[in-house]
Amino acid sequence: MDKSLHRTDYCYLMPLFFPRKYGHRERELGTGTTATVSLYTHKQRYYAVKVISRDDGESRKDHLARVHKEVEIHRALGKHINVVDFVEFFVVNRRPYYVEEFLPISVSFVRPVQDLESRLCLFKQLVHALDYLQKQNISHRDVKLANCRLTKGGILKIIDFGSSIYGNEGIGVAGSKGMVAPEVLRNLRYDSFLSDVWSLGVVFVELMGQKTKWKEALWNDPAFEQYTKTGNVDQVAEHMHEFSGLVLAMLQINPQMRIALCDLLKTEIVGQIKCCGPANALHSH
Repeated sequence: MDKSLHRTDYCYLMPLFFPRKYGHRERELGTGTTATVSLYTHKQRYYAVKVISRDDGESRKDHLARVHKEVEIHRALGKHINVVDFVEFFVVNRRPYYVEEFLPISVSFVRPVQDLESRLCLFKQLVHALDYLQKQNISHRDVKLANCRLTKGGILKIIDFGSSIYGNEGIGVAGSKGMVAPEVLRNLRYDSFLSDVWSLGVVFVELMGQKTKWKEALWNDPAFEQYTKTGNVDQVAEHMHEFSGLVLAMLQINPQMRIALCDLLKTEIVGQIKCCGPANALHSH
């Protein structure tokens, strides 16, 4: 087994049995190509327990190294209101378990019934989350609505650091179809802080109840090609005129001209958005 799992500074545990403090498995919360997340409950406390699968042909050592990377990035983030809380990591019978705060509400579920002010609040909370990550020198690289969850109090938290890296020197394709910046699909290396801004722009369009007209930001996609020629918000999505400046700043094709997160927070439109916090639930998300 990877000896790094024994390092006491990371507080990794290797119990003989699954810890009783997390109670019993109540149900599956979600499953993907690389992981399954389950809800565990004990004495009215709830936990999201993630088991990251081994890829086909992946050695146990490489698997644990990949899990180790995700866990360490999450732990390095510490506490932030808009980042899911890390709870614990341990290995039982060679299977790694990754325990996180349970976030009961999907943003995708509540979005259709929310008013504009509430949707803008969620957007600003996501901007705060990504700004915090970048201040910790971390790129998320898989920004999408599915990786945003809500607390019962309506606080948005970003989840899933499986594609995340330290720094902003992105290498290779990472992210989800339709969310990925054009330079990620085209270049071997790219600025992953700025590619996260592109994905944020796509999330904004989706929060507004729309979809980008292109399926992927590739030049062989006719809708995207049209956008590259006009640079017009009409070629991005329907009904975006009210926010054209904001949308076009985030979805600037040339990453060197794309707005940075720190500058996005300084814009008048984002500055005017009223945002929920732990002591001021302004909207019923």
